[in-house]
Order: sequence, then C-alpha cells, then structure tokens
Amino acid sequence: MAGVFAAVLGAPRAWADTHLIHSGGDSLAAVRIAHRLTLAAGRRVTAADVLSSPRVFELAALLPELPPVSGAEPGAAAEPELSAGQIRIWLTEQLAPGCPQNLVQRTTALDGPLDIEALRAALGDVVDCHPVLRTVYLEDEDGVPFQRILPPGGIPPLEEIRVPAAELPARARAFATAPVDLTTGPVLRLGVLHDPEVPGRATAVLAVHHIAVDGWSLPVIVEDLRSAYEARSRGEAPVLPAEAVGYAAWHGAEAAAADPAERERRLRAWREELAGVQDVPPTAPPATAGSAGGGEVGVIPAPVTPGAAAVVRDLARSTEATPAVVLLAVFAQAVSDITGARRFCVAVPVAGRSDPRLERTVGFCVNTVPVRVDTEPGADPLPLVPVLRRRFLRALRDELPFNDVVAAAGGDRGHRMPLVQVCMAYQTDADATLTLPPARSQPEPTPAGDGGFELTWELRPHHPAAADDGITGTVQFRTGAFPAATARSLRERLGALLGALDVRCSRP
Repeated sequence: MAGVFAAVLGAPRAWADTHLIHSGGDSLAAVRIAHRLTLAAGRRVTAADVLSSPRVFELAALLPELPPVSGAEPGAAAEPELSAGQIRIWLTEQLAPGCPQNLVQRTTALDGPLDIEALRAALGDVVDCHPVLRTVYLEDEDGVPFQRILPPGGIPPLEEIRVPAAELPARARAFATAPVDLTTGPVLRLGVLHDPEVPGRATAVLAVHHIAVDGWSLPVIVEDLRSAYEARSRGEAPVLPAEAVGYAAWHGAEAAAADPAERERRLRAWREELAGVQDVPPTAPPATAGSAGGGEVGVIPAPVTPGAAAVVRDLARSTEATPAVVLLAVFAQAVSDITGARRFCVAVPVAGRSDPRLERTVGFCVNTVPVRVDTEPGADPLPLVPVLRRRFLRALRDELPFNDVVAAAGGDRGHRMPLVQVCMAYQTDADATLTLPPARSQPEPTPAGDGGFELTWELRPHHPAAADDGITGTVQFRTGAFPAATARSLRERLGALLGALDVRCSRP
C-alpha cells in the first residue's frame, strides 16, 4: 500500500500515516491509486474509497472489506449501443448539428522539419489502435442510435493545407470547428497548415468529436501519435500498446453486469439528496431568458493567482479535502452571491474510470455528478468545504449516469437545462500537447466546450515545471441565461472570495 502511494505521488517512500491530500495528491491521484490497488490486490477499489480513507493505514484497513474483482472478460457486440454519456452528446448533436462545443480541439505551433507522409501514416496507426476513433454512429428503424466500428486500414484523416501566413489563424479556426458527420466519420481529424513561403513553420490542429473522447483520452492520443511518428520517420512500423479493453466492449460489459436492485437503491438515494433543489435564477433579461441555456457562448479568463492557489492548497490540507473541493465551495458561494440562489446543484465532471484496464482506453468515459449546495447570499464559503466534501464523496459512491440522475430528480425546467445549470470543471489530466520531434512544439490557446451548462468555471492547475503554480481558469457562459456582465461579476466575486480566504489564512 505504501509503495503504491509513493509511486503515484512521486515520493521516495510513503509511511503508514502518509496522507494523500497532505502529500499533494488530488482526485486524479486517487483514481491512479485505485487502479493500481485493484490490479495488485484483486479488490475493486474506487477513487471514493481512496478519498474517504486518505491515509495508507486507513486504506489498508478498508481493503479486505471491498468486493473482489470479477473475472469476466468483456466482449464487444457487433453494433453496440451508445453509453449514457454518448447518448447525451448524440442528442445535443441532433438538436444543434455541428455545434463547436461538441469538438475537443488542440492547436500547436510547430517550428522545425516535419515529415507529412510519416505523420499521415502515424495518424493511421493511432486510428487503427483505438477502435472508437474509427466508429460511426447510426440509427435503427426506430430512431435508436447505435455504433458501428469500422475495420482498420482506412485512409488517415490528415489534411495538409497550404495557406498564406496572414490567413492561417482564420483557416485554423475554421478547420478546428468544422462539423463532423457522425454517420460517416471520421470523428478525429488532423490539419497541418503552413505557408509555402515560410519553410519550417506549421500549425497542427487536432479536432476530435466529444462522443469519442474525454480529457483522459487526449494525452493517450497525442503520446501514441508522437511515438508512431518517430517510428515512421525512421522508416519503421510502430508498436503501440494495445488497449487492455476497448471502449465499446467495456461499456457493454458494464451494462450487462448492472445490478437492478443496486441501481434502484442509488436512485432512491439521489431522490432524497436532491429533494427541494431549485434552478439557479437566470440573470438575462426576460426577453432573452426564454432561450435560457441557448444563446451565444462566451468565454472570459478567470484564473486563480499563485498566491490564492497556495491558500487553496493549504485549506485543502487542513480540511482533508482536495483543492477542487475548496474551489467548488468558493464557486458555489460566488454563484449564490450574484444570482441569489440558495438550494441548487453544481455539476462536477468525474473521470468515470474505476476499471484499471481503462488506463489506455480512448473513449467518452467521463461522467457528471451533481453536488447539492445549501447556502445564503453573502455567506462564508469556508464552512461549505467539509459539507461539499461529504456530498461529493457520497455522489461518487452512489454514482449513476448523469441522465439517470436527472430523470430521477424529475421536474420540468422548460427551455433550461434540467436539474443543473452551473458547472465547475477542475482538469488535472496529463499534458495533451502534440509533440512531433525534432520540430519544437508550442501549444496555442484552445477554445473549451461548456458541456451544455449555462455557466461554467473551468480550471487547469499549472504543470509542476511551469514558471508559477497558479491555476489557469475561464468562465464560460451562455447568453440566453447569463450575459457577459454576469460572467464578469462572477469573476470579480471569485477573486474577492479567494482574496478574503488569503487574508484570513495569513492572520497569526
């Protein structure tokens, strides 16, 4: 147990009283510890188990009580159904075909030599390695969607675009946001844009439809592409590690193994948890709020400064919460302060990868859990931290597909998104920068999706090797519910609450 903690935390060693949060761990570290222990001990360990028993000796005591891992091997149906998360993405695509928010994009400036044909072959290797990247999405005669996995060996979806340097940024944006036809594919495409008059410079744009990937998947894709490109550049065929289990096979096995009685117990727990929850009031004028949840999507920067991030980490250690939970409390209170909301839910994306075999699987495994908030405008966010920690852990233990939780909560929200209108996403996944040696890579700003929510605070902690240890952040808003002025007010309120925590924690 101590060895697993040390390996995941990057420490020389761990002790019986080593604490995950006190040692700098977070929810992603909890997922990785759970994966390793599941494989090593043959017990199904979840991130919720690790977060609720964060010391080595506590988790060691809990381990014998956890259920053994089933030995059943999943197998994919010929034309598998969509997962609950994929159905949600598919429905949004039917309502708003070609919506850019359904695309995951990465843009990278490349400086140096680039072998286009080696890159084309490498992209084909990656698509062949991960079945979900060569999957199309069709409907049966009753309009029910299903997946069809195409055979490997198709034409690699790479497009070389020669364009004058002055037009390159606009063409790159157009390539990144071009619609994807889910019935024909491809769900992934790579564009290499360059000006023939400026040799040695190019912009690479990777775009993947969200129905096929989540944040965990992107680092796998770019690492495999780098490895395959290096091999193809040497004239060799790459050897990419196979997925331990394919996405469709895993989803099919999960659905087949579901226990109806346990599902009903969890639904009852969610109904009790969400009783009395209300919508977050929109701040758009009445003439606009009729389209709440719609309207244009806007984005403004809303980072956490290095000083405030240090305070957040200190509070996380003192409250045995993760930094994400501390920031969740701040966000929830800021939403209450600017909208007057008192009993509402905040959506929190979670990895959804409790099966350790999913470590290298590309697919849309991410789920969303609603975390209930009970507060008053102008209240202190600090007392919310332990409450939200308990509720988040309970949400992980009773996790169900987000669509099922929404249905269990009931209620007609009219034109608005049901149950949850605001979201906080704390992205701690690995770096997903595309690197193609020997060319030097520089990632460029990437527009983020909003997950369909009306108001989202998306956060990404800086890499440990970065110049500072702040947190990059954006507020994304839909003008049908929350205009730009509200987004700016939210940003100001977040800054004020974080500043107040800094002052309180600095007092002797």
